[in-house]
Amino acid sequence: VDSHFIGEQINEAFVKAGYQAINLKYKTVKDLARTVVDLNSDQPQNILDQTVGVHFTYKLLKELKNQEKLRYFAGMEITPAFSHAIDTTIQTLRLAGYTKDTLKKNAFINPDKAEDIYEILAEYENTLSINQFTDKAGLINKALEATQIEDKGVFILQSSLNLSHLEDQFLRKIIPESVYKLPLAP
Repeated sequence: VDSHFIGEQINEAFVKAGYQAINLKYKTVKDLARTVVDLNSDQPQNILDQTVGVHFTYKLLKELKNQEKLRYFAGMEITPAFSHAIDTTIQTLRLAGYTKDTLKKNAFINPDKAEDIYEILAEYENTLSINQFTDKAGLINKALEATQIEDKGVFILQSSLNLSHLEDQFLRKIIPESVYKLPLAP
């Protein structure tokens, strides 16, 4: 499911419709990835939550601006709202599978913007590494490396599940190919 709240709603509607549910667990893709990583890793994962991520982004934007490494965003005032927007951009890029090494700068219309996004992404990845944090994209990448097909579990996916590229790859890897799709109403 997209969120635990949606899982609770689906479960409640299922029970109210007169069905019985036992040992039904609702999880997000991030929950599944964390379970896989925790089962296959000796070290606990320091997962970066959104609030701390925005703070990291704010701090690194301030540093990049003070070091005059920004061109496109050089005239922007570094505010919490701007940091939140940049953090959302970073998360979207990383969940799409991009890193500083795979970012396609020629996909940007403005080369200065491409350089700034590259610098921000590189500094973000560096900050994660230095502080030993893992964000959602890093967690899913680790899970992709460690996962195997789960043939004992039964997966019921939310009909309108919103997935990023990495989340889709992870689910495709964890769920067997011979999956039966129930014709459930949204």
